Amino acid sequence: MSILTSASSTELLPNQLVSGEYTDEKYVETLRWIGTKYNQLSTSINLMGNVGVGVDTVTTYIQEYLDNLTYIYGSQTPDYYNFFIKDVNGNDTRTPLFRGLDVFKIFNYLNGEATDLIDPLPKILSANAYSKGALSAKMDMFDFVNFQIKEKLFLSLLQQEAGYSFKAIDRDFKTQNEVDKFFMSAKEEMEVAYTRIAKHACYYNNYQNKLPKAFSNVLIGSLGMICVEYKKGQMVWRVIQPENAVVDYSKSLDVHENDDFAGEVYQMPLTQVLSEWDWIEEEREELNAIARNNNNLYADFYTGYATNNLFWFTNVENGVPNVTIIKGQWKSNEMVDGVVKEILREGVYIGGKWLKDNKISEGQIWKNGDVSRKRLKYIIVTPSLFLGTTVSTIGIIKRIANLRDAFLTKVTDMASTPLGKVAIIRASKLPNGLKTPDIIAQMKQAKILVIEGEDTEEGDDGRKMAETLDLTIDPSIMSILQIAQYYEGMISDVLNIPNQVRGQITDYASKTQLQTSQSQSTKGLAYLFKNFLLFEKELLSYSADLFKVMAPNDELGMEHLSMIVGDGVAELMSMEVVKRMSFEEFLISLNPNDFISSADKEQLAQLAFQSASSGMPTTVLKNFVKIKQLETLTETYNYLDETIYKEQAREDAAIAAQQEQDMAKAELAASTQQNIIAEQTDASLEKAQMDNETKLTAAAMSNREKPKQ
Repeated sequence: MSILTSASSTELLPNQLVSGEYTDEKYVETLRWIGTKYNQLSTSINLMGNVGVGVDTVTTYIQEYLDNLTYIYGSQTPDYYNFFIKDVNGNDTRTPLFRGLDVFKIFNYLNGEATDLIDPLPKILSANAYSKGALSAKMDMFDFVNFQIKEKLFLSLLQQEAGYSFKAIDRDFKTQNEVDKFFMSAKEEMEVAYTRIAKHACYYNNYQNKLPKAFSNVLIGSLGMICVEYKKGQMVWRVIQPENAVVDYSKSLDVHENDDFAGEVYQMPLTQVLSEWDWIEEEREELNAIARNNNNLYADFYTGYATNNLFWFTNVENGVPNVTIIKGQWKSNEMVDGVVKEILREGVYIGGKWLKDNKISEGQIWKNGDVSRKRLKYIIVTPSLFLGTTVSTIGIIKRIANLRDAFLTKVTDMASTPLGKVAIIRASKLPNGLKTPDIIAQMKQAKILVIEGEDTEEGDDGRKMAETLDLTIDPSIMSILQIAQYYEGMISDVLNIPNQVRGQITDYASKTQLQTSQSQSTKGLAYLFKNFLLFEKELLSYSADLFKVMAPNDELGMEHLSMIVGDGVAELMSMEVVKRMSFEEFLISLNPNDFISSADKEQLAQLAFQSASSGMPTTVLKNFVKIKQLETLTETYNYLDETIYKEQAREDAAIAAQQEQDMAKAELAASTQQNIIAEQTDASLEKAQMDNETKLTAAAMSNREKPKQ
C-alpha cells in the first residue's frame, strides 16, 4: 500500500457517488471525516438551519462518560458545591468535600439485575419462520429438483447435444423418496439451525463476559456498542468502549438501526501496528521516525486534530510509542446498471497517513423488510435518545448524589469542631500556691483551659475562678442528616428502586408487598432493560445473518457451520436462494417466557407431585406450561378452546370406535351363531344320510342272504 498524504477534512460527509473508481484518497477523506465525529458534543443536532435545538451544555459524550466513571471509583470532584467547604470569608476550610458511594451501590445493584437478563440468553432463544417467503423459496427449489429427476433423460440429452446442463442444487437425487426426505423438514431444520447459530455466537464470544461489560457502559455512559466481524470462519464480537466510540446520534433510535456511519478511534503500540498489517521497508522506517520525533521534525503529528483533541502519535504515558487509528464503516453508493445502489464501505486509517483494509464490506447484511437498506456491523444501543442527547443512569442520579454529599460534608465539618464541655480556670484567681508554672502545666495536660494574663488588681471583678463552657455538637446536625437521608430517598424515587427491592428493609413488609414493589420497579426500569434486550436481539440477528452469508463461501466457515448445524443443513444453507434470505424469512425472536424461573420450577414441581398422588393426567402439566408461555388472554382462550375441541373430538372418536367395535362383536357373534347352526344342520343331514345308507346296506345284505326259491 502506497503512502498517502493527509487529506483535508470537511464538515460534510464526502461525496459517495463518484464517477469511476472509488479511490484510496476518497477512503482517506471519509475516514478523516469520521474522525471529526469522535468526542463530539452530545447535543449537536440542528433542526432549524443554524439554530441549535438542545439543552444548555457543552459536554461531549466522552467527557460525560469519564466524569460518570469517577463516581464508580468514589473519586468524583463536584465543583458545584465547593462553597460547602468555605468559611464566611470564602477561604477553604480543613474539611474535605465528602465523596459518597451511593452511585456505586446503585451501579452494582443494576448490574446484578442485568445478569437475570443476560445469563439465560442462550436458553430463551427460539427461531420462527413467520414469512411465506421462506416456504415459497423452499417450494421453488423443491419443484426444480423434481423437474431435475422427472426430466433426467431429457436433461442428459440436452447436455450431450447442446452442452447445457441444469442442476438446481449441488446434490444428486436418484429417487423421489430422497427428495421428500431432504425437503420435508427444511423449514423446521432452518429454524433449529438459526437457533444453534445464535447460541454458538453466545458461547463462542463468552457472552457472560462481554454483554455485562456492554451493559455497564450503558449505565455509565448511556452507550453500549459491539462490533460483529467474520474472522477465521467464526463470528467475533468486540466490545467498543465509549471512550473509543464514534456514533451517529442523529436518528434518535434507542437501538441504532438506520445509522449512516459508525466507527472507533483508539491507540495501538507501535510494535503491534507493525505486526498487525503488512508494511514496506520505507513505511516501517517512517513510522519509527515519527514515533520518536527526533528534533521535533514531525510536530504536526503531535498536535490536536480537528476540535476533538485527537493526536496521531503519543509517547508520554509509559514511554511506549502509540499510534492513533481510525476504523470505520459507512453507507456509500455504487452505480449498477444505471441504478444507484446503497453499499457499505470500510477502512482503517493509521497515524494520519496510512490507509489499510479499505474495501466494500464483505457480507452486506440488509435491513429486515428492505433489501436496499444495509445494516452496519456496529450494533449500538443508547437508551432514551432524543434530539441527539441521551443521559445515562449514573448521569441522572449523580446530580442528587452530589447534593447529598454536600450536606454530609457539612455534617462532617460540624462534627469535627466540637470539644464537648470544657472547664475554664482563670489563673489570676487561683491561690498563690497554685499559680506555679508546674501546676498550671498539669491542669492544661488534664484538658482544662487555663486563662492567663488577665488583670490581677486586688479589686473583685465579679468573675468566677472556674466555669464550664459548652462546646458540644450543634443539635441542628440531626436536621442536616435528615436532609441527606431525604436525598438518598430521592435517588431511589428517580430510579423507581425502593430500598425494599434492594434488600434494605427497615420496616416489616409482607411477601405480597415485596412482590408488588419489585414489579413496579421493573416497569420503571423498562427503558433500560427492554432496550438492552432489543440490543441483544439485534446483535444475535446480525451475527446469524452474517454467518449464514459468509460461512458457506469459506472452507473453514463451512467446517464450523457443519459442526454447528450438521452436514445436511449446512448443505441446505449453502443454497443461493437460502443465503439470500435474511431474518425477514427466519426471524430470531427472544421470548423471556421460554426461560423457567425458580418460582415457576417450584410451582411445576408441586403440580407434578399433586398429579402423581391424585392420579391426575399428566396433560395438566402440559397445559400449565403452555399457558405460562402465552402472551395474551386471546391466545390463552384460543389454546383452551382448541384443547377442549380436541379432547371432545378424541372422546367422540373413542365412543364411535367403541360403538363400531361393539357392532363388529355383535356381527361376529351372529355370524358365529349362524355358522354353528349351519354346521349342526350339515351334521344332521350327514347323519341322516349315513343312517339311510346304513339301512340300504343292511337291506342289500339281507337280500343276498335269503335262499333262492
